[in-house]
Amino acid sequence: ALLGEGPSAQQRAGGSRVIVAAAHHRAGSVARARLTTPEAYDFTAAAALAVAQRVLRGESRAGFQTPAGLYGPDLVLEIDGVVREDLAP
Repeated sequence: ALLGEGPSAQQRAGGSRVIVAAAHHRAGSVARARLTTPEAYDFTAAAALAVAQRVLRGESRAGFQTPAGLYGPDLVLEIDGVVREDLAP
């Protein structure tokens, strides 16, 4: 009750999110990318399911892990509707 209802399936349908990031290396190079994902509620559920499936298959190790640190930076690309685009520096 404290969190509210959230958007309905109809409200989420067709929604998307765009994330743009840049990583700067101390030597001066820069890498930039844009990630387009499904609507945030749907993306979060799909990402959690992808990680849970791997854990159930025994693809995990003890201790704190980030999803990308454990399964690689392309894990996110396995989720339907996710597109990564490398951008020119």
